Amino acid sequence: VLAAFSGGIRVWESANALTRVEQEAYFGSENVRRDLANTFAFHDLGIAGEQSFVSFPGLVPAVDDDGNESFRVGTIKYLHDNYEKQLYRLAWPYPEQEDNAFREVLASGVEAVFFQYLKPGADVEDGWTGSWQTPTNFPAAVAVEMSFGYGGQALVVRREIPLMEALWRED
Repeated sequence: VLAAFSGGIRVWESANALTRVEQEAYFGSENVRRDLANTFAFHDLGIAGEQSFVSFPGLVPAVDDDGNESFRVGTIKYLHDNYEKQLYRLAWPYPEQEDNAFREVLASGVEAVFFQYLKPGADVEDGWTGSWQTPTNFPAAVAVEMSFGYGGQALVVRREIPLMEALWRED
């Protein structure tokens, strides 16, 4: 009876760990999706990214000189900290710099994050690239792939996010 009971507890603990990891993965990828789906062209801000980060224009919280909170156009950046194993979301209003960014942790226990960018008009099978440095043009989509470790196993989540801006913006 004791062996069956302790085995049941191990299964319960394993299921709990997997549920926590799945929640972290969903929350992190859903935040990236929501922000990227709502990006837009603005002045000299564009999408820039490598495999380890992506930054783009969006609406970010800001506080004026009187202490009033509002939303302003700014920059949103997602990046992975290999040492802390966390996915971060940074946001700062335009024209401020990243040094003044509001920083929040979106997911913990993240072993790796990879961003990819789909070239406009390219085939989904082979049109992905590991960097985007074209501020005057948007990629057709951005993919985020996150790897989580739990109990000696790995959970990999990949999400491909189409960008509406790419559909109507001319080169």
